[in-house]
Amino acid sequence: GAGVYQLTIFVDTFCASLAGIIGAGGISAIYYSNRIIQLPMGVFSIALASAVLPTLSSLAAEKNTDHFRWTIIFALENMFFIMIPISVVTILLSRPIIHVLFQRGEFDAYSTSITSSALLFYSIGLFAFGSIKVLVSSFHAMQDTKTPVKVSIACLVINATLNFILMGPMKIAGIAFASSIAAVINFVALLLILEKRIDGIIAGLWGFSVRVVFSSLVAGAALQGLWPVLSKLHEIAALVLGAVLATVVYFFVALGLKIPQACKIWEWISGRKDQ
Repeated sequence: GAGVYQLTIFVDTFCASLAGIIGAGGISAIYYSNRIIQLPMGVFSIALASAVLPTLSSLAAEKNTDHFRWTIIFALENMFFIMIPISVVTILLSRPIIHVLFQRGEFDAYSTSITSSALLFYSIGLFAFGSIKVLVSSFHAMQDTKTPVKVSIACLVINATLNFILMGPMKIAGIAFASSIAAVINFVALLLILEKRIDGIIAGLWGFSVRVVFSSLVAGAALQGLWPVLSKLHEIAALVLGAVLATVVYFFVALGLKIPQACKIWEWISGRKDQ
């Protein structure tokens, strides 16, 4: 159940090897785009899911439903707060990211094109890839290991089916898009099952999610609007400044919308300045 992402990559790599349909370089495009996606997942999602499991297990053993619900909501809020803006920025900057990191030697403009398209469509499901790990930890805390496995197997079948449907018209992008769709389905299915057992999770997440998505879209719009100016700079400077700009805009919009995480960060910054 927890390894569905790795199984998804295995299926994607197999489909990418069908060069007659995908074209040359498919396996490398999947590999390199996944290295980028796994960075925020390793730093945030896996760490958060691992950290929250002992607390959830303790609360489940105590049958403390209210705090169990609050802990899941808190973990998912933090996941959304980090992953959704990263998704937006990565979608917008997928080509310059790949160009700066990899385009040299045998990794030519064609390689950048197919790898950036894979990165773009993987980024759509980034929040779901990360949030699944939190939900799986929630089921494990309740000593239910079967449900995540059943859902992950069903979504693996969906992923494989969508791969063969989409990779014809969309090539390598179709494979990545299929994985993102399957991940979103996996996340929604687990969330709905958990909601039936512990009512109130979706209601607790709804308002927060809308504010995070809005803040992320505003940051993305600002980045998109200023990119023609930034792109005139050196490619590394443009990429760094673009990411910083989007982060600053996202933070202050989130602060204006009183998103708790942004408010806590601001309090910490203000406290350090006072010292």
